[in-house]
Amino acid sequence: MIRPLLARLRALLPAGRRQDRFFTLSSDLFCRVDLAGRFVEVNPAFRHQLGLDETELLGAPYTRLVEA
Repeated sequence: MIRPLLARLRALLPAGRRQDRFFTLSSDLFCRVDLAGRFVEVNPAFRHQLGLDETELLGAPYTRLVEA
């Protein structure tokens, strides 16, 4: 019973690593926000294109960057 579960877990781990690498290495701007709309993660391209430090973005509401 435990072997099929371990096999499924091993199959899932590489996918998570691929997604993380895609997020980090992409030249597109990617971010993750929480349910309150605050940045919880931004990729390097996001920081570079906006010219902002990660400490300036994390915890800040995404609406700060959206023009009305």
